[in-house]
Amino acid sequence: MRATEFVESYFAAWNHRDPKGVADHLTADGIYCDIPENLQHSHDELITWDRWLTEQ
Repeated sequence: MRATEFVESYFAAWNHRDPKGVADHLTADGIYCDIPENLQHSHDELITWDRWLTEQ
């Protein structure tokens, strides 16, 4: 996969509120850092993170 395809698929997953799709862009031991909220989530935590339900 080319870098542009990776980024486009990440954005598509994010825009479709697909937590598994976003998390699958991380390595199994990757950490997602939410800078504005000062939060960190593991791959598995990202999938169940409630932001997917509350974000408009």
